[in-house]
Amino acid sequence: MGVFTTVHYGRPSYTFKNENVEVFVSIHGGHFTAAYNSKKGPLNPYFVGPWWEEKPYLDVDPILQGMRGDYFCFPFGASPNPVGGVTYQVHGRTANECWDFVRLDSEGGDRRLVLSLDLAPDRGTVQKEIAIRGGEPVVYTKHIVRGFGGGMPFGHHPNLQCTDKQGVAIIDLTPPLAGFTAPFTLGKPEAKGYFLLKPGQQFKDRAKVPTVYGDTVDLNYYPMPKGYEDAVLLISDPGKEYVFSSLAEREKGFLYFHLKDPKIIAATLLWMPHGGNYNPPFNGRVAGVLGLEEVTGNFFYGRKESIEGNPISALGYPTVLNFDEKKPTEVKFISGVVPIEKSFQGVRDIVRKGDREISIIGRGGERFDVPCRVDFLH
Repeated sequence: MGVFTTVHYGRPSYTFKNENVEVFVSIHGGHFTAAYNSKKGPLNPYFVGPWWEEKPYLDVDPILQGMRGDYFCFPFGASPNPVGGVTYQVHGRTANECWDFVRLDSEGGDRRLVLSLDLAPDRGTVQKEIAIRGGEPVVYTKHIVRGFGGGMPFGHHPNLQCTDKQGVAIIDLTPPLAGFTAPFTLGKPEAKGYFLLKPGQQFKDRAKVPTVYGDTVDLNYYPMPKGYEDAVLLISDPGKEYVFSSLAEREKGFLYFHLKDPKIIAATLLWMPHGGNYNPPFNGRVAGVLGLEEVTGNFFYGRKESIEGNPISALGYPTVLNFDEKKPTEVKFISGVVPIEKSFQGVRDIVRKGDREISIIGRGGERFDVPCRVDFLH
């Protein structure tokens, strides 16, 4: 079976599938979405910008024109301040420019799509590999950076779509070392943005994150109160073999999860644009969306602010990874979906069960044994 291109929500996309999952990767920006087969029907956890069928917005970055699913950011974030004479697009060329097709490997139920992108004006390239395996409801993603040297913030940017009903979804992750609200807000009313969380706060309990109104909000559940756009950074424990993040969407009946190596990807950033951004193309209509993002960076402030001293690095937590121009660096990521009931109470842990299986342990005693090869991460 060869790769083919199709127009998926208005964007030409590389498309491939097996009996478990159908994958769409937009040529422009390499944005990845997937539909997972289940007895309840296809499960698609990913957000697609509702403006996909509208005329392109002027003066809006390409990343927003076709925004959807998960994409690789290199650098992660955006800054008006150049580094070495280079000013980067929001989340870099990897999320904004067209990826070149290299090949599709196909054997039995296994598929692996290989794409490439030049990092100009920086030196170097990025190779994107997205793979699925027969009998497994997971997707394996690898990005190989070659020929680039220096410190760089980077990350995965999964955007997930929840029902617009407060607290319907449960966010779980391997217990982080620390949590932080953004030192500066994402938006202000005079700039058509509204925020809820108190800036510049460190917290340990996601159930009690301080707000600008003097109370707290519980970020174990999502969506939070409507009309705000906020972000928090949660530092992953580098002593773990791997860590997980998950979103249990009980109304839609899916549990989305992903796994990473915390020695490479140092933090989880929760981006919560729940009806609080009135700038185009958002226009106040993006609600119930959660960016469950895995990053090494200083929030969303871009390369210069991540390389230089900042409140996160001052505490000893990495905000860049140092890439070696002379040898390739691999960034690996596993994501998957399983069906759940409305009574599901969230994920207590995701543990290895042999070489080719994991067990997702629910807080209500549920246990899902999922074919998945954790060793891929290492």
